[in-house]
Amino acid sequence: MDPSQYIAPILGIVAAAAITFYAVSFQQMSQKSFEDAGLENFDRPQLRSTMSAKERRKLKQVRKEKKGSSEEI
Repeated sequence: MDPSQYIAPILGIVAAAAITFYAVSFQQMSQKSFEDAGLENFDRPQLRSTMSAKERRKLKQVRKEKKGSSEEI
C-alpha cells in the first residue's frame, strides 16, 4: 500500500481523540465549577416556578370572589 493512503485514517483517529479529550476536559471543568459554586446536585436542577398551578387557581378564585363581593355593595 502506498503510504499516502494511511494519512486519512490516521488524521481521523487523531481528530476523534482530540474531540474526545476536549469534551471530557470541558465536562470536568463544568463539574468542578458546579462543585466550587456549591451545587453538588447539578444533574437534576430543582426548577420551580414562582407560583404553582394550585396557588394560581386559588389566587384567581380569591380575586374573583373579592370582585364579586365589591360589586354587590
